[in-house]
Amino acid sequence: MLNCKFNIFILFKIVSNKCRTSFWHFRNKKIFSYNHFLISLLYYLVINLNYEKNYKKLFSKDRIELIKENLKVLKPFILEVGVHKGEFSNELLKSLYPKKLVLVDPWIAFEDTIYKNSWYGNSNHSNQQIQDKLYYETKKSFSKEIQENKVEILRETSDNFFLINKYKFDLIYIDGNHLYEFVKRDIDNSLNVLNENGIIVLDDYNLTGWWSDGVTKAVKFYEEKKLIKVIKRHSIFEYHHQCLIKKYP
Repeated sequence: MLNCKFNIFILFKIVSNKCRTSFWHFRNKKIFSYNHFLISLLYYLVINLNYEKNYKKLFSKDRIELIKENLKVLKPFILEVGVHKGEFSNELLKSLYPKKLVLVDPWIAFEDTIYKNSWYGNSNHSNQQIQDKLYYETKKSFSKEIQENKVEILRETSDNFFLINKYKFDLIYIDGNHLYEFVKRDIDNSLNVLNENGIIVLDDYNLTGWWSDGVTKAVKFYEEKKLIKVIKRHSIFEYHHQCLIKKYP
């Protein structure tokens, strides 16, 4: 019975992920899709039956655990691109004890319609007032670490940050703008400031959404050019959708 329940969860997880790109197209064109509604409803019910917790344990390692397995540096220099509320930033701080944690996010509500359904589009669920609030709350939550010079928060786009950056990093976690060209630039810029044996981790790999498949496509581009080596990539069966890469040896 338990295996049956897990199989149901996996099925709807996969289907919902695969349908996500077309869902945004339907939404933008204001076309209602009963298929997407049913998938979302069933996925919601499965999660609320509390199988997600077991699913994570069985089919995917925690993001921090994956990083620990591949990061060989004690007290690393860490960069996180894309901070939002700073929840994962706090996990990095508590679990990896970095010498320096640099957090980069513009906290901007972009006007372009392509961002309408993103966390940082100017819409009903995200506007500049909300982004300002997120920035000040995040800054406040790390006030002690900022005073101790352990955490540095920069309200910049990643493009602007890399122009002024003076650090080299052992771990770079990329969870910023997911559009293809932006992810490409984040990877390229990150490779230039990565220490020897450092790792780059990308979030939302093998996952589609308003960004189409920008993250996956960008990784493929650099992999085919033999500029990176993929150490670990999550499949659609794995919950966290992470991709760990290094400079090509």
